[in-house]
Amino acid sequence: MLGFFMNSAVAAPEKEYPRLSANQSASQDYEIVKLIDGPIDALHQYNNQSLFIAQSGDDLWKINSIGEVIDHFNTSDLYSSGLILATDGFIDWVFTGDKQQKSYGQTIDASAYSEQQLLDAFNNAEIVEFLDKNEKGLAYLYQNGKVEILDISNQRDKITDLVYMSHNIRTEYNIHQDETDINGNRFQDYDKKPGLFSFIKPEQSLPRYTAIKGYEKLTYHRPNSILVTLLENILGAIFVSNHRSSEFGYEVGYSHMELTQQHQTLKFSVLSDEEYSSGRSHGITWLDPDSASSTGLKFMAVNYRRKNLAELNERSLLPYYEKDIGLYVARAKIPHNQSAQPAWQLTYSGMHSYQPVWGHIKFAQSDLTPAYYWFRKRRPIPAAAIGGDYGRYADIASPLVKTLPKSLTFNWTDVKDRNFRLVINQREAWFYNPDDTRVELTLEFDAAELEQAFKQIGNANETAELNLNMVEQPEGAELIVHVKSASKAVRLNKLRFEYQEQAFTPKPPDDSAP
Repeated sequence: MLGFFMNSAVAAPEKEYPRLSANQSASQDYEIVKLIDGPIDALHQYNNQSLFIAQSGDDLWKINSIGEVIDHFNTSDLYSSGLILATDGFIDWVFTGDKQQKSYGQTIDASAYSEQQLLDAFNNAEIVEFLDKNEKGLAYLYQNGKVEILDISNQRDKITDLVYMSHNIRTEYNIHQDETDINGNRFQDYDKKPGLFSFIKPEQSLPRYTAIKGYEKLTYHRPNSILVTLLENILGAIFVSNHRSSEFGYEVGYSHMELTQQHQTLKFSVLSDEEYSSGRSHGITWLDPDSASSTGLKFMAVNYRRKNLAELNERSLLPYYEKDIGLYVARAKIPHNQSAQPAWQLTYSGMHSYQPVWGHIKFAQSDLTPAYYWFRKRRPIPAAAIGGDYGRYADIASPLVKTLPKSLTFNWTDVKDRNFRLVINQREAWFYNPDDTRVELTLEFDAAELEQAFKQIGNANETAELNLNMVEQPEGAELIVHVKSASKAVRLNKLRFEYQEQAFTPKPPDDSAP
């Protein structure tokens, strides 16, 4: 028998200590915002430029020195140096922002190199990686945006296998509930010089700038019924000499936490399973780059409480904390969050995307940098839980903003190799790709219509939504945009849209429609 039934109306913590996912933790000059929705595997840092790379599976997000997500890339070929090394070419996106694959340079036969010549070649390169592909020993040397390959097959036995970094992340620093491969090899008796790209070790204990100030009980969670637990304990005591009694349950509530940034306090709540204490982090993994960076950013990752959610029947606890799962940063407020305009947030609904839905919002004011947004949308496959995907639905990682947008860029992916028809306000366009459908377009808003829509649903005490809804239609989908509140929705009918050219060739939009 499963644990007791929980109320579908999920309790919220006290307003003074909002949940992390509410994006309402702020002081006069600082704020805590969710950057990426969904579980996070690792955080890396490009030391020379104070750039950060967050990783979840094959998804990589680039974060700048002021704590904004500025780009995304998907690859299974990331190496611990930051290079992306494929069979027929390399990508140095981490360092240059260039997503195009570049050809390798010449392969040099280094079988006659002396030990000193080989070490000199390694040390003179910006980055060196060692691979054992197709039973050949290869050294990849990156310098000035190019990669040349040294054939060191006569010393192939000195190259470690491909699980070095992967092993460390799984067993020592894992902050996700699944496994992530980060390739990285060693060469016997050679210590790589300090790399441009480094892994930030997470900490589970509370850092010096945080404190727990209170606890708010929600409920008492019973993994099993009292009867089942009693029966297990009795049978265990009879048949197992070293039996350990099963727990009858445990208290669940919100721990009230305070983070100090330059003598200013930011307050928030996080779900915990026992009464607060000064030494517990309650599910937050702290990724503090202070020792290697002058940015002052404080990163926090919140992931699933259990690797197997069936354990202790914790699936029933998901409504209390699932929206909080993601990567957060404490940062200085950015200009578009300091306006007097009521707060709003971009949201996405409708058809699932096989890649994160992502893009950026631009504002009319020339001095405001774009606000980047990411939707971590997973397909709800019935067998998803078998592979560790628990079928999350509403997946928003958009910043709260207080300035109306001028335009936004929208990226969406389906894996169907067919023509794809996209309709926006009775205008249609066709996308063609032999592998999958990748929609990338820019929506431009009519300023007067947008301002009037926000006025119609305006409520200073409520965060409005600018909702992108992808509705399935014959041969494709229709994108519908609303400005919404909890009780009202106003559709935008004067959108203009343009294509951003990708590896597909879309037809121009059909302008014959009204």
